[in-house]
Amino acid sequence: MPGLFHRLFGSRTEAELDARLFPVFHMMLVDGDMDAREMEMFANYASSIGVSGERFQRLVDRVRSGEKFPLPSDPEQKLEVLAAAAAMMTVDGNTAVSELRLLHQLGAMMGVPPEVMSGVMLAAVQFGQRLNPGVDVASDFRAALRVFAAEINAN
Repeated sequence: MPGLFHRLFGSRTEAELDARLFPVFHMMLVDGDMDAREMEMFANYASSIGVSGERFQRLVDRVRSGEKFPLPSDPEQKLEVLAAAAAMMTVDGNTAVSELRLLHQLGAMMGVPPEVMSGVMLAAVQFGQRLNPGVDVASDFRAALRVFAAEINAN
């Protein structure tokens, strides 16, 4: 029965919730510009996985303090976190190289294959374009990706 509950409702332990939320919130902060739409999206995401307002504020304070963040170990939660982080990256219509770098690091740290990462990034661009009509999110994303690729090749 616990397995069924977990599959239906997800984990609710503090450590697992942290692993699902810390990386996404960190994505929101990494470019140094926290957009109101990003905070709204993060609050909705946190609420959707059962995080109370009080716990949400404690988490925000912990992330802002620079606390090292955990990562999920469950394969489905890894994809959920990557998708949420990638969506966060495009919600403001401006993809920063620092955000791409963090997304790449998250994927690598969780052992996510490159072909899965490509799918996550494509979905993020599509999400960003729907959220920002009239903004060429795809071109902005490609420009940031070129800069990021140049950084990788330089190292």
